[in-house]
Amino acid sequence: CQAIAGQIPVIYSDFNGNSAHPDEYPTVAITDDTIAQILFTSGTTGAPKAVCLSHGNIQAQVRSLTEAWQLSAHDHILHCLPLHHIHGTINALECPLWNGASVTFVPKFDANLVWDHFLTDKTINVFMGVPTMYSMLIDAYDRVQINVAFLRVVFDIYCSDE
Repeated sequence: CQAIAGQIPVIYSDFNGNSAHPDEYPTVAITDDTIAQILFTSGTTGAPKAVCLSHGNIQAQVRSLTEAWQLSAHDHILHCLPLHHIHGTINALECPLWNGASVTFVPKFDANLVWDHFLTDKTINVFMGVPTMYSMLIDAYDRVQINVAFLRVVFDIYCSDE
């Protein structure tokens, strides 16, 4: 990312929709090597570091996950993951959108709220989470005994012998 400092084109947007001259905004050529996203590591070995993801990187990830997970426009994802992490941005948002799927956001993960969504919105058929979320969902499930047969896919359950 150091090599692109000061070279990233900035496109300004008129959020109120009153732009009289939209053609004044620059056209930006995008290639597979063009930087699409900059994420920062958690800094577990020191200061956080910028990680540049190109359009090609993201497209390869989206295509491979689309094939592996068989996502389609018929899917409806319940999204509870943080958007500052690649799992939340690429896997749970860009993959579904690439395939024309619907995404419903839950602003902050809450196991009871997630179960409420599962019970009230029968169009939701895909959920992605992390181990802590699944533990909380299991605890909440044990309290209310909910039937989850309608879920087509639940991703990213990791098991460990630790």
